[in-house]
Order: sequence, then C-alpha cells, then structure tokens
Amino acid sequence: MPRISAKDKEARRTQILNAAIACFAERGIAETSMRDIFEAAELSAGAVYAYFPSRDDLVVHLAQVSEERWRATFAELKATGDPAPIDLAKMLVTEMIEGLADPATLKEISGDISIWVHGIHTTSLRPTVARVLSVMADGFDDLMGTRGAGAMILAQLQGLALQAAVGVPLNLQSAKDTTHTLIDTFARVDATAS
Repeated sequence: MPRISAKDKEARRTQILNAAIACFAERGIAETSMRDIFEAAELSAGAVYAYFPSRDDLVVHLAQVSEERWRATFAELKATGDPAPIDLAKMLVTEMIEGLADPATLKEISGDISIWVHGIHTTSLRPTVARVLSVMADGFDDLMGTRGAGAMILAQLQGLALQAAVGVPLNLQSAKDTTHTLIDTFARVDATAS
C-alpha cells in the first residue's frame, strides 16, 4: 500500500473538517451523523474514522482550532500596541459584528453556535467549550487590561450571533454603538478603580 504524504494527509483532514463544518452548520451537531459527514466529504467510513474516531472527536478538534485562532488573534492585536487597547477591542468587535451581515461568516458562526449548544448537552465536551469561551473572554480582558469586561463583551457578541443565526433582523450600527459603549464603560470603571 502506498504511503500517503503529510501534505495529502493534511488535505484529507481538511476535507473531513470542512464537510463536518458544513453538516454541523446545516443540521446542528446532534442531528449530524458520521454517515452525513462521510457523504459530504465523499469519503469512505474508514477514511474518515482513520482521522476522527467519532463525531465528538471532530467537535473537540474544531473547538481546539477555534481556541488557537482566538489566541493568535488576541496575541497579534496585543503585539501591535497601536492603536490604544480600547480602540483595538472596538476594532475587533466592529469586525465581528459586521461579519454578521456576511452569509459565509454567518454560516461559520452557526457552526460555532452548534458547538456551544452541543457542549451544553454533552457533559464530556463542556470543559472544551468552556475553555474556548474563556480564551475569548480573557483575551478581551487582557487586551483591554480589565477584569470582567471580556465576559460581558462576549455575552453581547454571542447574543447578536445567535439572533443573526436564527434570522432576527439586526441593526448592526446600533449593535456596534452599544458594544463600544460597553467597552468604554468598562475602561472608565477600571480607570476609576485603579
């Protein structure tokens, strides 16, 4: 049997992950079977199981990818040092909120929401999902030099993402203004407490 190159292995893994993401976004994780993923990836069961022994292994991997992406995003923003941390936080939330109007971004966000929901219902996945959400909240806190702001900003963004994913019309400018005000409020409170 010919050996598969590292490049081909990575391409196969990406093919499986993309199929899983599409299925999860379309059906939700609980309603997606491994057979759905095989079919979407156009691969045999054995080919998929060689990389991911279960649906939950796929979910954990996707959550880890999300965690790494968020860590990198916050590290990159913090390393710039310019503009001010509050302005960097505002730029990031503006980009995230504006993404809610983009169908491709919204599809990706729907996949993230599916992972969050699946984490609620699958006890073994809760720590993984909690870790990703903590990385996001802590990233905002670290970026802004505050404590507690990140959890509130994340809650605001999650609420907006959920509404957009189910088709609730959003006033994106109002959402940006409200979230920016939240950031400014935490910055003032933190400055007063110092």
